Amino acid sequence: SVTGSGRSRTTGTDGRTTFTDLPFGSYTFTASKAGYYDNSATGGISQGSPTDTVTIYLSPLPTSGDITVQVLDRDTGSPIGSASVTGAGYSRTTGSDGKTTFSDLSFGSYSFTASKSGYYSNSGSGSISQTSTTATVTIYLTKVPTSGDITVLVKDADTNAPLSGVFVRDGSVSGTTDAGGQVKFLDLPFRNYTFTGTLEGYGSGSASATISETSVSATVTIYLRKQRTDLTVDGLLNGTLYKGSEIMVAAKVHNDGDIDLTPDKPASVTMTAKKADGSVFDTQANDVIIPANGENLTWFTVTIPDTSSVTFDFHVTAPAGVEETDLTNNDDSVTAPVSELPDRECEDADATLDPPADFVYEENTDDDEPELTWEVWEWEDDFVRKTYHAKLVMNPTLIPDETAGYREEIGGVWVTRSGYGVDTETSVTVESNFDEIAGTLKVDTFYPENGYSTAASKSDRLEEIGGVYVFRPLASSVSGARMHTIPLWFPDHPYSVQYFAYDVWCPAGMLSGKSHARVNIDGDMYDDLYTQ
Repeated sequence: SVTGSGRSRTTGTDGRTTFTDLPFGSYTFTASKAGYYDNSATGGISQGSPTDTVTIYLSPLPTSGDITVQVLDRDTGSPIGSASVTGAGYSRTTGSDGKTTFSDLSFGSYSFTASKSGYYSNSGSGSISQTSTTATVTIYLTKVPTSGDITVLVKDADTNAPLSGVFVRDGSVSGTTDAGGQVKFLDLPFRNYTFTGTLEGYGSGSASATISETSVSATVTIYLRKQRTDLTVDGLLNGTLYKGSEIMVAAKVHNDGDIDLTPDKPASVTMTAKKADGSVFDTQANDVIIPANGENLTWFTVTIPDTSSVTFDFHVTAPAGVEETDLTNNDDSVTAPVSELPDRECEDADATLDPPADFVYEENTDDDEPELTWEVWEWEDDFVRKTYHAKLVMNPTLIPDETAGYREEIGGVWVTRSGYGVDTETSVTVESNFDEIAGTLKVDTFYPENGYSTAASKSDRLEEIGGVYVFRPLASSVSGARMHTIPLWFPDHPYSVQYFAYDVWCPAGMLSGKSHARVNIDGDMYDDLYTQ
């Protein structure tokens, strides 16, 4: 369409149209066509030049445009490179300047989405048209958080009051509560945390909290309960006390509370030993660990003085910061008589041929090696229950003395005549998985001719020489031999000697054992005497 001179014409297929019968003069013509920009040109006619040709150039209107997407960090405003941007059916990646361009897009409105690892995705829109063929869309991305904050509040479980000065830790972080009972942990990596609070005088307590992308802060409350227990003590004494002997006396302590008494916070037991007149001759104190609602054993080694009886007083005390609910049961006492160590020196047998009228033959083979056991809580990074045991193991031998006129081993058993002497070598060992054994071993012997009497003149105490126990020298022996004489009148039966070992102590009491050894009697010593 061409307009000018007040007229309008349409070009033909050759792009031409003619304006005729125009008065001489100058004219401006404007051409327009859909899809093109309008344009104008000027021409003129006169008497000397009655015709003119005006050429008008039309530029086509654009049909597409470009949209540039810029991706920026919302917090810093810095460009984000290598971000993925999708839109208009395409996907692009931003350069180091945070930009990417979508070219040759048809006119219209477009939505773009930008994403990058470590950021939340976000979108933005832009439009292009014939009048605005380029556009810039700015998309801001917010970083995905990787850490958060946890507030720990610590309270008294009974009063609900906040507790200050509580040490709180998770293993990787730690802190102490303020006057309001709070401690804050900032910039913690996302994960689950279990916080434990400890405060002198309170049992520990724990609580857990989780922070994540969807929950970047949390508050958790730990409740601590005051440490309370009820301690009781029972004195234990199992055995016979002899003057001058070293013994073990034990105490069992009960922890009737829901707190553990550990090596850094043990109970204390004091033992006070008193003579019959009330005077104190020994005082000792031991720390004792005890699990909650449990009991444990402790022991003391004491030398018994010259007195008729001994009283052991025990007192248990809770550790600092632990409150006891009942203080009336923290004491106990054990009183036991003290005996004189009995004399043992059997009278030598005489040369009487006839047995005493009251003699009744008896062979004592009553062997017994009782084992004592006890249990103890020990600490190996935690409470470990240990079981201990101890017993005396005896191995006595009885053989005719080398001076005997007749001595022969038959079938593994020695045979001799009455009236001769016999020797003994008795070994006694403590079989135990426990090292703290106290006391001094004593071994007594009892004889069949005396009905195994315990009277001083009818029994012997063996002497220890070179780790074995032997008879003391026989007073009537010219050579000073260590032996015991079999009465001349003893009948032809097994001659069995009874052995009793005792006065060795472990925490469970006194260890003792009984055993026997024998020789067979065949005739008397006169059978070996001949006249020529």
